[in-house]
Amino acid sequence: MAIVELRGEAAVFPPCPSPSAMPEEVRSFLRGWVAAMKQVPVSHPTIKEMPISFEGFGDALYHATAHDLERFFVRHPADTTGATLSLALSLYAYLHEEEQKMNGEKRTKDQRQLLEDIELAERVEQYMKIKADNSIQSKRCY
Repeated sequence: MAIVELRGEAAVFPPCPSPSAMPEEVRSFLRGWVAAMKQVPVSHPTIKEMPISFEGFGDALYHATAHDLERFFVRHPADTTGATLSLALSLYAYLHEEEQKMNGEKRTKDQRQLLEDIELAERVEQYMKIKADNSIQSKRCY
C-alpha cells in the first residue's frame, strides 16, 4: 500500500495491479462491462486483449466498498469520474451477488453434511441397540 499526502490528509492507495491476483469471474465481468460501455461484443479483439487486474485480493475483494473498488481504476483521486464510479458500483453489486451465491452454496453443503452426520449417528445408535438386544438375548439363553 502507498500512503499519499493529499490536501493535508493521508490517503491510502492500493499497490500496482498484478494480473494473476484477480479472480477470473471478476476479470470476465469487467470485460463485459467495458464492452457494454463501448457497445461492442465481448468477443471483440480490443476487449479480449484488455489488461484487467487487481493485486492480491482474495476474500477481501468481496468485502470492499464501492469507493475502495473505484480506487483500483484510477491512479489519483482527482481522476475519478462518473464512469469509474459507475464501474465500481456495478462491480460492487456483482461481487455482492457472487458472495450471496457462495454463501448459499456453502450453507446448502453444510446442511447436507449435517443431515448425513445425523443419519450416520442414527444408524450407529440403531446398530448399538440391536447389538445390546442380541447380547441380552444371548445371556438369557445360558
